[in-house]
Amino acid sequence: MVANEYFQNDLAAFLTKTIGNDSWHKYIKRLPPRNDIATYYRKMDIFLSPSREEGWTWAIDEAAYCGCQVIVSKIPGQDENDVPGFCWVGNPNTQDISEEISQKILSLYQLSEEQKKANLDKARAYMTKEFSMEKWREKILDVYNQMN
Repeated sequence: MVANEYFQNDLAAFLTKTIGNDSWHKYIKRLPPRNDIATYYRKMDIFLSPSREEGWTWAIDEAAYCGCQVIVSKIPGQDENDVPGFCWVGNPNTQDISEEISQKILSLYQLSEEQKKANLDKARAYMTKEFSMEKWREKILDVYNQMN
């Protein structure tokens, strides 16, 4: 069995066992793996990252760049990411953040289309400025200039 098929089957079994039945099919849509992850990001209304532990959080950066509203837990690693427009929730290692997440989701759905667009434009502008090839080039040149 291919790894992706194994993961898909393993995930289905895990969800069924965790919930106690297979009703999760009504609420969770499993999508096949693909190489163009931006396609999935662009189809989302909200990207939720209630992580307990992360390294650098490329997924939330990618989601913001692709136009998703982002809700993210305030844990070390993620909390260093100052992308404007992120909705922060508490640390799931120290508190139950489920109610806070629910409120953030509701508040994002209640934003006007103009406010959503303004928030997403700010996030994308920040991502373009801070993570562009031009910015990378500047940082590399700074390193070389400091060596002289």
